[in-house]
Amino acid sequence: MLYRIITVMAASLMVTSCFLSPGKFESEMVVNKSGEFTFTYKGEIWVLGLSSLMGIGQAASEADFTAECFDDDSGEERACTLEEAEEQLANKKAEDAETAEAFKALLGGLDPNDPQTIDMFIARVERQKGWNSLVHKGEGIFDVDFSLTAPLSHDFQFPIIEKVASFTPFVSMIVRKDNKVRVSAPGFAQDDSSNSLASLGALAGTGAPAGGGIPKFVTPNGTFTIRTDGAILTNNTEEGATMAGNGQKQLVWTITSATKEPPQALISLD
Repeated sequence: MLYRIITVMAASLMVTSCFLSPGKFESEMVVNKSGEFTFTYKGEIWVLGLSSLMGIGQAASEADFTAECFDDDSGEERACTLEEAEEQLANKKAEDAETAEAFKALLGGLDPNDPQTIDMFIARVERQKGWNSLVHKGEGIFDVDFSLTAPLSHDFQFPIIEKVASFTPFVSMIVRKDNKVRVSAPGFAQDDSSNSLASLGALAGTGAPAGGGIPKFVTPNGTFTIRTDGAILTNNTEEGATMAGNGQKQLVWTITSATKEPPQALISLD
């Protein structure tokens, strides 16, 4: 029963756009008064749904499926009738088909039941500018090397993946008309109202059926740094700005699964 609860929670995460999560990482945003920015992310990204999570609750065969029935009066478990078992199996197959279609939509049309999905996903991502490498470590966890330098002429979000459903960005930069830049990192914070990855991780060690594997659940663990030669107008670090050399100041946030407030800073480039 707990295993099925985890399945439902995982599906709920995808629906609420908690589709990607940072793992161990180092990330930096450099904002220069010259009108240029550089963003880097090196570390793990967990893609919920690309690995063993695709098999949660899915029996490898009908022989692996076990129906569960309970007495209406006592609530105790009892043996199922053949009709009850067949009905539960039919419902299970329908749920699995619906879940597979949901994964396919989130992955931009890639079939999660196709063994080549990982390779196709990597090929799609690596053709985008900034993605230097993407290596699958297993269980839907990727080692990522991303770096991009560009003019401060437009807003920026990371990550953006072609054809993949929208989700909360790890880092967002908004360029204002008054020569100010706001940088925030909503994807580095764990909002209990919409992100239950930590809760799933706590449950992941129990309730799996024999032969079934609940995937490893990944939570953020890293640092996010902003460096700039502009004026830092506001920020929510605990220590404030420090000098970083070359006339630059820096803000550093330590990100863990306990981080509740997204890093934020407002920078003036005048």
